[in-house]
Amino acid sequence: MIPADAASRHRNTIGVGKLMGGERTSLRATALVLYSFQLHLSSIVYFPAIRRKSPAKDLKPIK
Repeated sequence: MIPADAASRHRNTIGVGKLMGGERTSLRATALVLYSFQLHLSSIVYFPAIRRKSPAKDLKPIK
């Protein structure tokens, strides 16, 4: 939840990125995407045996 004072302070800004802190937020979001992609790659590298033993129908997409 966004605090009421923060919402009123940023009520005239446009976009979620500006609401959450402007340019620095976009950099943090990019870092988060890269970190999630790194976790996805490491899950493929470190757990290949689990993925091979599991039937394809039982594998769930990573969210």
